[in-house]
Amino acid sequence: MSDVAQKRDIGDPRTVARFAEAVGSVEKLRLLLVLTVADIRAVGPNVWNDWKGQLLRDLYRLTEAALHGGRSDEEGVRAHLATVAGEAKTQLVAAVGASDALDAWMRALDDG
Repeated sequence: MSDVAQKRDIGDPRTVARFAEAVGSVEKLRLLLVLTVADIRAVGPNVWNDWKGQLLRDLYRLTEAALHGGRSDEEGVRAHLATVAGEAKTQLVAAVGASDALDAWMRALDDG
C-alpha cells in the first residue's frame, strides 16, 4: 500500500482499479492500512509525515469506494474521480466565488 500510495499516480483510475483488484475486499483494505501505517511509523520518529498520511487516506478512500460499489474496473474508478472532482470544484467556487479565470483554471485540471 505504501509503495502504491507513494510511487504510483493514485489519480490514475488504472492504478486504483489494479490496487482494488489486488486487495480484493474492504476488510483486507482496512487491515492493510493499519499494517502500513504501523510499519511506516515503526521505522523511526521522523519517517511518518502528513504527506504520507494524506496519500494513504486518498488511496484508501478511492479503493474503498471501488470495492464498496463493485467499481474496481477502470471506468468505475474514473466515474468516482469525476464525482469527487466535481464536488471539490463546487466547494471551491462557493468559497472563493465564481470568475472566468477560476473557471478556465478548473477546466484545465483533470479529475485525478
